Amino acid sequence: MEESISAFLDHIMQQRELSANTRAAYQNDLSQLTRFLRAQGVDNWQIDRIRVGAFAQDLLDRGYSASTRARKVAAVRSFYRYLCEQGIVAEDPTKELGSTHVERMVPTVLTHAQVKALFAAAEEKSSPEALRDLSILQLLYSTGLRITEALSIDVDDVDRESPQVVLRARNKQSVVPIDDTCLAAIERYLAESRPQLQTSRSGEALFLNHRGQRLTRQGFWLILKGYARAARLPAVTPQTLRHTFAAHALEGSVPLQRVRSMLGHTSTSTTQRYAQLAEARSAAEPENDENTQD
Repeated sequence: MEESISAFLDHIMQQRELSANTRAAYQNDLSQLTRFLRAQGVDNWQIDRIRVGAFAQDLLDRGYSASTRARKVAAVRSFYRYLCEQGIVAEDPTKELGSTHVERMVPTVLTHAQVKALFAAAEEKSSPEALRDLSILQLLYSTGLRITEALSIDVDDVDRESPQVVLRARNKQSVVPIDDTCLAAIERYLAESRPQLQTSRSGEALFLNHRGQRLTRQGFWLILKGYARAARLPAVTPQTLRHTFAAHALEGSVPLQRVRSMLGHTSTSTTQRYAQLAEARSAAEPENDENTQD
């Protein structure tokens, strides 16, 4: 994928008189798209408009300003025009995605019934991996953690007395409360499943893959995709669970500032859109909650 980016950058440098700083900005934006796709298990440029929209939504979730988001989206649009011209992709997934569309995007949120269906898909299995998966699903839904944060947790980071988990990133430490249901799922995984997955290479990682190593974002994305399919749900990503946590927390009268703190948002306006979404959903969800495919 990096080769295509390099070829594109060489192309636009020949076609236009761009500064080194502009080239660097293009490279940074497209590298960010690459990381986003790989985190979802995608290692090529053959994607659809839903995936591009998810990238634009991710920019919004991370608190980028409108101008920065517009620039990044413009870079992706230019890149895909080039890929189409070169015959690398058959269709341009960005042709319906403009900066105004980015502003209008609404987070995808599951209903309460859909969340139950997703959990049930994991509960139906009795493998060590299924107990692990259920504990991760509970953790993401009950805390709004990013998947990278959840998978970075070590065994000793789980404080069963409080209960809470400790996050350590870039020499910073934060504490995230977890509810009793989530704690019970993690404790069962630790007692019954992790010992079966553990090898000499496991270290202190809490969530292990079938090789006994720390589970990766790409690995969990594929796992989640399978459970969504089994539960007959539309596309579900770890980010969907983060959105769902925020909307459901606000529907449950959790204060906006507390949700903002738990999500790690720098701007209240970023969290405010979940409050608006919760208001819009509050009357409609009881009517639709029986249908897990809505």
